[in-house]
Amino acid sequence: MKRILVFVVAFALVVAAWGVVETFAEPAISLAPETPETGSSWDPDDPLVQDAERYAASRGLELEEAVTRLQVMHAVGGLESELRAGFPETFAGLFFQHEPSFALVLQFTHPPGRALNPYVEGKRYADFVELRGATWSLAQLDASHAALRRLLDELSIPGDSAINFNANRVEIYTTNATLLQAILQEAGRILPEGVVVLQVEGVTRPRSFDGAVRELIGPDGLSFYFPQQRPTLAHMQALLEGTLVEVNGCLRVITPDYPGGFLVLWPYDFVPDVTGARVEILDGSGTAVALVGEPVRMGGGALESPAALQAYEEQIAGLPLDACPGPYWVAGEVGVGE
Repeated sequence: MKRILVFVVAFALVVAAWGVVETFAEPAISLAPETPETGSSWDPDDPLVQDAERYAASRGLELEEAVTRLQVMHAVGGLESELRAGFPETFAGLFFQHEPSFALVLQFTHPPGRALNPYVEGKRYADFVELRGATWSLAQLDASHAALRRLLDELSIPGDSAINFNANRVEIYTTNATLLQAILQEAGRILPEGVVVLQVEGVTRPRSFDGAVRELIGPDGLSFYFPQQRPTLAHMQALLEGTLVEVNGCLRVITPDYPGGFLVLWPYDFVPDVTGARVEILDGSGTAVALVGEPVRMGGGALESPAALQAYEEQIAGLPLDACPGPYWVAGEVGVGE
């Protein structure tokens, strides 16, 4: 089950300009974890079944339907990275729609046509694919987000920002949208393409911490690096399952699809505990959520393109690290794996 599940969303989706434009073959093989055919023989200790029970309860589904949906989500694996590479100018992201019907939504700025078939035919998720149009490609959103962060830093404008893949836009969150627009107008600047301003009631986390790489001494007496994000109001919603390891002083999550692993960019309020035999990671409440050398599950999102890497390197003082190259994983919620 150590696969990346991409963009599980919990809010309503806007129907885009064009819908399904291809019919894909029936799945010939299953890439999902094997699960018994009947619910009576399901192992209640199986992490997949446990996840399905929670998912079924939250969505009002039968357990069998929930298991099927999770199998499809697990089968997606590295599809997002493959589509980024195969359609660099038109791929606009993918996510799972849960209501009113379950679907794997693939977004493109132009219909991919039959070129998409090799990525979908014979896959476990083939019957659930839905194509939608989008205004901006992921490459364009990455570039716009990087340009936005540079602009905000240059003008000393406080505000959290994130790419909303489902809405196909970059969002900046501020407590005073009028003041933000006034500052931009006075400076003779405009927001990059694809950026929208959203006013929020208040920034729920302190703005004094802008992200940094901490260097600490581990239980073995050797130093290791702990990159931390600036506070944010939004997290990407992918799921990474793998093993947390230390490589050259870098904490990475390795998976079968990514043996080199992702360098983890930890939330700003997470801290490493080095008092035991191995480094343990505590969340903002002080709860242990990860242990080096053990399986781990974490929400968030992958950063692999040069523009995406640069956007976060500009937010976190001390990046990039020669010893800790990308890809990065921008961590959200973290928990102990199976």
